[in-house]
Formats: sequence, C-alpha cells, structure tokens
Amino acid sequence: MRLFFNSAQRLESVDFKIFNIIGLKEPFGGPVFLAVSIFTSIGMLMLFLGSDHGLLEFDKGLGELGIEDFAAFYRGGQLALEGNAALAYDYQHFASVFSESNEELLFLNPPQAFLFFEPLAHLPYPVARAVGIVLNSVAIIGLVYSLRLNLGITPYVLTVLSCGAYFSFSILQISPIFIFLLVFALINHRKMPLLSGVALAIATIKPQFGLLVPVFLISVRSWPVFAYAAFGTLFLFFLTLAVYGSSVWEAFFSSISAGGHSTQLWDAFAPMITISHSLGKLGASDTVKMAGQVLVMMCCTVLVWFSGRKLSVDRSLPVVVFAMCIASPSFILYDWLLVSVGLLLLLRCKPRWTVLLQVLGGIVGAAPLIQAALGFIDWETVRKFSAFVPLLMISVCGLMLRELTNGMPRIEGAKAAREFGAGFDSKPFTHSADFTS
Repeated sequence: MRLFFNSAQRLESVDFKIFNIIGLKEPFGGPVFLAVSIFTSIGMLMLFLGSDHGLLEFDKGLGELGIEDFAAFYRGGQLALEGNAALAYDYQHFASVFSESNEELLFLNPPQAFLFFEPLAHLPYPVARAVGIVLNSVAIIGLVYSLRLNLGITPYVLTVLSCGAYFSFSILQISPIFIFLLVFALINHRKMPLLSGVALAIATIKPQFGLLVPVFLISVRSWPVFAYAAFGTLFLFFLTLAVYGSSVWEAFFSSISAGGHSTQLWDAFAPMITISHSLGKLGASDTVKMAGQVLVMMCCTVLVWFSGRKLSVDRSLPVVVFAMCIASPSFILYDWLLVSVGLLLLLRCKPRWTVLLQVLGGIVGAAPLIQAALGFIDWETVRKFSAFVPLLMISVCGLMLRELTNGMPRIEGAKAAREFGAGFDSKPFTHSADFTS
C-alpha cells in the first residue's frame, strides 16, 4: 500500500502538460484519478467486447433470452395490458414465461411504473428493447451534458465506458434513465422547477435513489419543486388506482413485507452494495443489518441537510449524490452511474483534488470492475471485497466534504451559500478560481 501511494505521489508531480496532450484545459481531479479512470474505461471496454452479453440480439422472445433485466419491465407491461397488473408481484405467475436464464427475475418497481411499461407491451419485444437501448444511451449522454463541465469530450467517453454504463447495458437495465431524471432535477431545481418536479415524480419508479431528495429540497428552500414533485407523485398514485385498481397497491405492499422485495433487500449477494448487505456478508443478524441501515440513513439525512444549508448549490450536490448512494437500501452495480455523477459533480467545483481523494475516488469508481476481476479468482473474495465498498464510499464522501468546506467562511444559513459561491444558478462556471485551492 505504501508503494502504491508513493507511486501516486510521483504521478501527481507530473507536469500538467499531460492534460493538454489529451485535450483537457483543466486537471481532471488530478493525474492519479485521471489515470485510474482511463484504465477503468479500458477495462470495461475489454469486458464488453469479450463478453457474450447479447445486447444486439434482436431475434429472441422472452422465453429465449439470456440474462436480461429489461424482460422484467416488459413482462410487467404485458400483465398490465392484460388487466392483471397485480400478478406482476406474484413470482410464480410473473416468471412463468421467462427462459431459464431469467427465471429468478422479480418485478420490484412500484405500481406507477405500469403506466410507463404498459405502452412498451404494445410493441414486439425486440422493438421495445431497442427503445430501451436508445433511451439509456440518450440518458447517459444527457447526464454528462447537463453537468456543464466544459472539459471537452473526455467526461463523455469516460462515462459511456464507465462501470455503471457497462453493467446497465450488459443486462439492459434502465437505471440510467432514472438517474438522469434525478440529477436533472437536482441541478435545475431553481431554473426549471416544473420540469424538475415532474422528473422527480417519474423517478419514483426507482424510489430507492431519491429517499433524501425531499431533505435536500427543504434544506435549500426549493418549495416550488417540492410541491410539483409531491403533486406529481400523488397524481401518479391516483392515476394508478383509477387504471389498475387498489389490488395492485395491495400486492405491492405485500411483496415488500413478505415477497420479492424482502428477498432483494435481505439476501447478501455480491452485486448489492449497501450497508445492510455489507453487514450481512460479514455474518450480522437481520436486526443488526436493519439497525445499521437505519443509522446510516439518519447520518446521511443530517449530511444532506448540512450541505444544503451551509454550502452553495454546486458544492453541496457532490456530497448529496454520494449520500444518496450510501443511504440507498438497494444499490447494485448497474446503479454505479450515480457514483460517477457524484465524482463528476465534484470536478465541476473542485478540478484539483488531494492525492488521497484521487486514489480513493478512482478505486470507488472502479469498484465494479475490481469485483468482476476478482470473480475470475474466487467468488468468496468478491463477497468480502464488496462488503467493504460502502466503507470506501463513506470515506470518499467525507473527503469530498472536507475539500468543499476547506476555507469556507463561518457564515450561517443561506447567507453562506450566497457568499461562498452561487453554484449552478450563477454565471457560467470557470475552474481558474479553484485551481490553486
């Protein structure tokens, strides 16, 4: 480990001409983080090209597919179209049409998801999955564009070839769409309150991401977005009741207490990266797992509140996004795009990081790739490594907060946010002011 950090220190001393060579006008966190990010992208590209993921196979139906999560969303839409939406939460009926590779798929989304998945069922499955691929691609590009990094093509390439993008496409998950909606709303909550509120309402289809969003909106006094999001969520709830009946909500809550949701939340499998799952991998009881998850969620709630009240918008968002990742009761490798977004948000306001943050940030960003590499050695090693990934995430979040509050004047409340930087609501950002900090 000492050798690694010594090497990182030497790389850190490399002249900034390295950034100019690849077209970067500003440090991408620093040479250590940039190097790790590039190697991670190369690794993910090699994994993508060397894996039989079947992404571009459009000649198979639900009963012939390899491992593919999009089949679950399409199947839910099928049942809704048939008037049997509640049966999506009945595992035996839901999985009866799947191939052997997908026989363990569950439908875990809340009932408002049927309003969006049912239209897909009007299309043949190959066409529907093509729509999913296009929407995922647009969402990933839109994520980077919405951050307004002014770092050229580099963040686009590194995000498209990131761990979160790879695992989303390899099993055709739709997490990128909802991560885009969530991040769009957080960034534009002042400028576009109505669109932000609508985006947050739709993002409740994957509610685990946004548990701390209300805390952030209240802390920054973004009442219009809070109201629009609340109204939009209630609208979707009552529309679901009107279209599918109360039985679908009864089936959903039954699944949470004793169905597929409870299996997903408590089984300690390696791809799930949460505090409760980490404790489970280390042999903790269900009571300890629940207590640990609740405690971390409470700490993250305080952290989000503090960030919203004490920091400017652009400085608070990296911490807020990382806190959301840490607090989520369900966070899988294909959700890692949200981790990448947190790191990119930090780049926006702090283009130059400490060596320790560069190293740990690079490792956290590459964690799914490291797990995949360890899988070629021993799956027990994968489980043990994955158990400590949340601790790495917490460490990175703490280092972020230290970087972002370093030198902050002791001014209370909203006045501090105004005087310490206007954030996303200010004039176009330039990195020069933070270059030497």
